[in-house]
Amino acid sequence: MRRQIDTAILEMALVGFNAKRDEVVQKMADIERQLGILRKGASAPGVAAQAPNAARPKRKLSAAG
Repeated sequence: MRRQIDTAILEMALVGFNAKRDEVVQKMADIERQLGILRKGASAPGVAAQAPNAARPKRKLSAAG
């Protein structure tokens, strides 16, 4: 009897942790999408493939710097 209860509790814990993991993965994907980070092999809709440095112009160092 005790063994069955322990197994049932562990199985329920796995279900709960898997649901929580899926929620965390979804939230991470939302944040990455907001930051413009592409996941492995995925492309963001409406974003053309660009070189990483093409998005920002180079900074110039002032004479004081």
